[in-house]
Amino acid sequence: MDLGIIADELYLYVQEVPLDGIDGCIVHNEDVGVILINSLVEHEYRRRFTLAHEIGHFMLPAHIC
Repeated sequence: MDLGIIADELYLYVQEVPLDGIDGCIVHNEDVGVILINSLVEHEYRRRFTLAHEIGHFMLPAHIC
């Protein structure tokens, strides 16, 4: 499953940037969003998990804290 394609179809823009203290985050309104993934995380599987996790936040907006 290509999470990048899923993100594109949901109008979520994904960027890998250095973040301090978190693996990722999402900022969005009802129609479009930006997911930031911590580029300092060494393991690709962890970055992939984080992307899937943040897509989940977008799909289940009541889950956002």
